Formats: sequence, C-alpha cells, structure tokens
Amino acid sequence: MRSAGKETSSGAMLVLVAASWGMPLTLGILTPALPQIGNYFADQPDKDLYIGLLATAPAFSAALLAPVAGVFVDWLGARRLLIGSLVAFVLFGVAPYWVGGLTPILVLRILLGIAMTGAVVSSTALITQSCEAPARDRWLGIQAATSNGVGILTLGIGGLVATLGWRETFLVHFAVIPVLAATLLLVKSAGGPGIRTVQAAPEKTDLPWMRLSWILALLVSGTTVMFVAVLQSSFLLSGLGMAEPARIGLAISVICSGAILGSIALGAVARLRPLPRLALSYAVSGAGMALMAVSTGIPLAIAGGFLTAMGMGICLPTAMSLTIGMVEPGARGRVSGLAMAAMFAGQFFNPVLFSWLNALTHSIAGSIGIVATMALMISAALFAGRRMTPARQD
Repeated sequence: MRSAGKETSSGAMLVLVAASWGMPLTLGILTPALPQIGNYFADQPDKDLYIGLLATAPAFSAALLAPVAGVFVDWLGARRLLIGSLVAFVLFGVAPYWVGGLTPILVLRILLGIAMTGAVVSSTALITQSCEAPARDRWLGIQAATSNGVGILTLGIGGLVATLGWRETFLVHFAVIPVLAATLLLVKSAGGPGIRTVQAAPEKTDLPWMRLSWILALLVSGTTVMFVAVLQSSFLLSGLGMAEPARIGLAISVICSGAILGSIALGAVARLRPLPRLALSYAVSGAGMALMAVSTGIPLAIAGGFLTAMGMGICLPTAMSLTIGMVEPGARGRVSGLAMAAMFAGQFFNPVLFSWLNALTHSIAGSIGIVATMALMISAALFAGRRMTPARQD
C-alpha cells in the first residue's frame, strides 16, 4: 500500500486534529454554567437530574454510538461523515441559545453528542489512514495532547462567557465553523487524508476479534484507572483541606497538563515496542496514584495526579495506534469507533468503580491506593508479556 502520509500536508493533519476537539469543547464550555442553569430552572421537577444529564449526555452518546460511527466511516467515507458531523455539531451546539425548556435542551445535547461522535471517529480514522507508524503515533499523540489542552482552556473560556449568561455559552460552538471551512479546503477526498475507506472495505470485512479484544480491554482499563487524575483529584484535594472551587479548578488544570507532557513524551519513547510502552504508562500512572494515596499535603497530591495524567498521555495514543495497526485500512473506520467507545466506556466505569471502592474503604485515598496497585500489576503483566506483541503493528 502506498503511504498516504507522504501526500498529506501538515496543515491538513492539523485540521483533522482540530476536528477531534468536540468532546473537550462540549464539556468544558458548559460546565461552569451548570449552576446558573440550575438556578434558572429551579422550579422544574427533577432539575438536578436534568442538569447532570446536560453535562454527561454527549459522552453517553459517544460511548454508545462510536462503533456505529465507525461503520459509517467505512460505508460513506470518512471525509463525508466528518463534514456532515461538523455541520450538525454547529447547528445542535448553538440551538439551545434559542430554546426555552430543559427537556428540549437535553435532546439537543444528545444530538450534539451524536454529531461529536461522528466528528471524532471520522477525524481519527482519517489521521490513521494518512500515515503509518511511527508518524501515526506522533499525530495521535498530538491529537491527545491538544485535546487535553483544549479541555483546560475551554473551562476558563466557559467561565468567562458564563458571566454574560448561561445561554451565551452555547454560542461558543460557532467556533467550529473555521474548522469546517478548513476541512472543506484542505482535507481532500483522494490522495490524502480524505481517502475513502469504502473502496477497501470489501476486500476484508472481518475484524481480528481475538487480537482486538485484549487491546480494547486495555483501553477500557487504562481509561478507567488513569482517569483518577481527572475525576477523583477534586475529592482528594477537598479532603486535604482545599475548599475553594477556584483553587481546586486551578489544581486540576495543573494535574491534567501532565497528560499533555505524556503525549509529547511519546516521541522520546517511540523506539520502544508498543507493549513495553504501555507497561511504562501503567507504571508511571501507578506511581502517581501511589503518591496521591499516601499524600498528607496538597503539593504531593498534585504531583501524584500530574504523574498519573502523564501516564494516561502515553497510554491512550499508544493503545489507539496499536489497535488501528492490527487491521487493514478498509477496516480502520470501524476499529476507530470501537476504540473510541472503549475509552468513553472507561470514563463511565471510573466513578462506578470508585463508588464501590469508597464504600469498601471509606476513604478516597484508600480507594486510589487500590487502583494504584491494580495499575502496577497491569504494568508488570505487560512487561512480562512483551514478547507476545502482535507482529502487525502498522
């Protein structure tokens, strides 16, 4: 197969990276405005449930529909799906500005999640079609690093825009229009990142489920374990005496920046085979969570969270690239969807796991310690099984 990466401009690849920022944009922009929305609809029955669903509905849609989006990538062509998804993302994203009730806003958020899923899966599939390893690893690392950065940035932007009013936060989705325009101009339908996988799909429609199952399981477990840095840090910091929401938000921003450093560090560990690289990521995250578990002060807890996020920044792009490399180009749309679904599922399992562990240990630090042990055990198993790495990785 001719390498598409030689024909793909860096500008087009950066556009595809930007097209995958839907999740951090969708969540980060609205989160600071949720208290205002709750106050505005204070008299509505089940208001708290609705407010929670407004935040999680897009991710829930993504977890359920990412595999379906992957099938559409291979059927319609990734470029077509990406353009349609970006158009829908803008329309459903800004529509709540003019909508009156919580129920229709929730419906629009669900539809926004569907559009976001199509954009993320198709842009990721296009990236993987455009180059092979190690260039593919580098671009997936850039995608992960910038997504984390956008997530941190949009939290601040969302807070600023929310001072104008909670409805105004929805208008920020207009910012996707330049990405849509750049996609139309730079991402071509052939000979580059827009090559259509539908032409290759008939040659090989069966997926190597035995080989895929273990790496998809690693994606679920990796996201579940390493999202401690994102989802559980606030509880640990609060228990250590950090009460002000603004300080907690700043501390979590510092912690999450570790994922950016981890994604950038992929270049330094690119010579390692995928399994040792994954083992390293679990070891780094496990060490970070161990620091969090034993921390008696806020600085050590933040340092541990930073290390945990750094491991995540190494793990997720590596696992994604390994998953994509197991299949022929004509099946990469479907596999991209499965990988995305695995990562979103891990995000949902994290609070479920900690709900059970907290009931068992009665301590967030104790729960994090148990998960740290799990991460280090997985790291040891991956180091021991490094010779079982599948021969096909690109």
